[in-house]
Amino acid sequence: HTEATFAAHKAKEVNEKLSPHKPFDTASAVYGNSLQALPSTDPSFNEIISMLHLAMPQGYERPKGAVIRAVANQRGTLDFLQHSAGRPTENCWVDARELRNQNSVEKIHQRGGKIRAIEKDSGLLFASGTFPQYDHSWDGIVSVLLCKVSVGRPYWIPRNQAGDIASRYFDDKAYYPGNLSSAYDSICFMPSERSDGGACRFLVANEMQALACWYVTFVPRKVEVVQPETNETTKALSP
Repeated sequence: HTEATFAAHKAKEVNEKLSPHKPFDTASAVYGNSLQALPSTDPSFNEIISMLHLAMPQGYERPKGAVIRAVANQRGTLDFLQHSAGRPTENCWVDARELRNQNSVEKIHQRGGKIRAIEKDSGLLFASGTFPQYDHSWDGIVSVLLCKVSVGRPYWIPRNQAGDIASRYFDDKAYYPGNLSSAYDSICFMPSERSDGGACRFLVANEMQALACWYVTFVPRKVEVVQPETNETTKALSP
């Protein structure tokens, strides 16, 4: 009994320290289609907003009005921690407009934060760093998932050798080569500044290698540019 109590205490301690994962009561977290919102006073809120701002294209304001909702629960977080122990992880973004069927945000939440590959021998494709320049407009409401991805030891390949596998921001039908050496944990496509803002893309084969942590909704606003006064304008305003 003492050992079980100690183990539960350590699991809770690790879970609380893992940013941006926060434990919450799954049973009371979903009301209709709503997920539990992260208060703006929570230290993780500003951390996530800063990561989001860095990932956005240049020329946009800090999205401090974003709504951040928890997706992963404690069980999903602990499963991810156990599987990824000792392996490097990356913060990755998924455009929620690409999610569908059993990978809807609600379905992912019901699985504790796990994203599922739809077809056999397919992988899960994620972008790390900045958002790729995909076809969707930045006007209106934008919804994204912030995920932790256990990339481990990646096998790096040039982008021009990636073929169609790198043509989309998130593709649940992306083929994962079955002949990849077991010495590697993921496949990484080298960044291309011209095509997608320099975002690295990671392809993982196992759904245990990814955890959807936060569902972020915001309205991108461009920075207002104030034109400097010219000498003519200054003279016209002078008495």
